[in-house]
Amino acid sequence: MAQSPHPDNIYIKGIASNSSKILEEIYQKYSKAIIKLVIDNNGTIDDAQDVIQESLIVIYKKSKDKDFQLTSSFLTYFYAIARHVWWKMLKKKKVNGVSIDENLGLIEESNIESAILERERHTFYLSKLERLGDQCKQLLQYHTAGKKVKEIVQLMGFSSEGYARKRKFKCKEKLIKMIKEDQKYQEFIM
Repeated sequence: MAQSPHPDNIYIKGIASNSSKILEEIYQKYSKAIIKLVIDNNGTIDDAQDVIQESLIVIYKKSKDKDFQLTSSFLTYFYAIARHVWWKMLKKKKVNGVSIDENLGLIEESNIESAILERERHTFYLSKLERLGDQCKQLLQYHTAGKKVKEIVQLMGFSSEGYARKRKFKCKEKLIKMIKEDQKYQEFIM
């Protein structure tokens, strides 16, 4: 079953039709995030303007694909493309002293949509994990890091392995409940 387009698809249609009104709205709403991305990763305002232009060109080309549908927010999509464009520009520059933030990551152009969705999911799950109590959060982090129950008992100061297992189960249940109760979760499973 095909996923319905995101309401932000109006931006894709506007770019495809060269709507100056939509382009102006994109600049007003989203350019600050791209400028911050570039400046935080050793760029200048001019670099950021180039990244914005190049990203809009990429989106324009994508918009001409009749099968293309935006299934994430426009900001998420635009930001991911801008990050990819900036990464490529940094690689071309190869200026001494430029450090590249590994969180920028390089996305295969054919997989941009799925990579964006995966990053959105990951961020969503992490945000729910952050809302757990500190003890639950720490316990689940130890568990996902592959720590043995015996180690977790010592690290967390629990009385027994049985208690640690029970606590982990309760924390996972709580996390799953928080995730499933959020409306955004429904978007991810459609």
